[in-house]
Amino acid sequence: MRIAEAQYGHYNGSLGAFVDEFAKHAPAGSEVVTAVLKSAVTAANGTYDTVSKAARQASEVVRSNVEATSSTVLKQAPKTKAA
Repeated sequence: MRIAEAQYGHYNGSLGAFVDEFAKHAPAGSEVVTAVLKSAVTAANGTYDTVSKAARQASEVVRSNVEATSSTVLKQAPKTKAA
């Protein structure tokens, strides 16, 4: 998951730089397009953050459940005597 976050950070930085560069060199009257691009990037970032948090929480729940189940199974496993 950390690799994906790093790649997303790089991608997001590149996209932000592109939008900024576009805004600098855009012809007159393209302010609306620039605003839409910036708004879309902001919305995408918000969505990514929400999905990323939900994925981390789900991962923690699964890890916790696996640990609890493993612990229970180990406690209830029959003890065998060494021969």
